[in-house]
Amino acid sequence: MSYNKLQFNGNYHQGLFKPINPNKYIGNINIIKYNSSWELKFMQFCDMTVDVVKWGSELDIMVVPYELPDYKTNTKKIHRYYPDFYMEIKTPNPNIYRRYVIEIKPHAETIKPTPPKTLTGKALESYEYKVKMFTKNVVKWSYAKEYFKRQNIEFRVLDETFFDRCGYVKIF
Repeated sequence: MSYNKLQFNGNYHQGLFKPINPNKYIGNINIIKYNSSWELKFMQFCDMTVDVVKWGSELDIMVVPYELPDYKTNTKKIHRYYPDFYMEIKTPNPNIYRRYVIEIKPHAETIKPTPPKTLTGKALESYEYKVKMFTKNVVKWSYAKEYFKRQNIEFRVLDETFFDRCGYVKIF
């Protein structure tokens, strides 16, 4: 597996991915970008797993419109959500594939934040931000689940536990 590292700052890791099986990728194989080490691992999973027949990342065809309340104006604003990945997986019937849209997130962002034990300004500010982001994610994922369900595509959010379980264990 080769890739060109563009940036590495602490936990933030991004670059360009070069697939070993470019025929499986939907899109331009010269600009497959990853924005985290988990996205890179998922790309490697898609590229190397035999049951994955097609995959793509941040495709324009996957744009999900969703509404989010604007508390300042007391209205709802329309936003656009771009999930991370699309993939098709083999089934026992060779003419049918299971289709998925995948979002990669840290586990901490997939669960409701817990209030801080110490009520300092910074702790409360951090908690407020986490609640806001969690709420936004829940809304986006709810819209995405319904949006893709109408297209017979399953929407899933994967976190680092997927990579812990995946020695490439078949979990779909």
